[in-house]
Amino acid sequence: MIRFFYLITTVVLVLTSVAYATAQNATESFKKGKYFFDNGKYQEAYDYFFKAFQEAPGNPNINFYLGRAAFEKGDYEAAVMAFDDEAQRYMPGGEEPIQKKLEKRG
Repeated sequence: MIRFFYLITTVVLVLTSVAYATAQNATESFKKGKYFFDNGKYQEAYDYFFKAFQEAPGNPNINFYLGRAAFEKGDYEAAVMAFDDEAQRYMPGGEEPIQKKLEKRG
């Protein structure tokens, strides 16, 4: 029984460490992306924001700046996708992508 407790405790600690490391990586990637964004280097910013997005896809700041960087570098499709993902969290009926809503309006 004690071995089982130690095993569970070890697994929880390892998973917590991995989650913490991933969050730290996302934060560092976001900071680097923000630096490049603020200095008008949108491709570099996009690359770091995309890396941060992969590490923490639910972070609204990351999604926002990923969309902004994509827009500023002229990749409008990527910008719409990033903004669509973020808008779904806040719009009533957000389960339907914005692109489909716009298509319905004609």
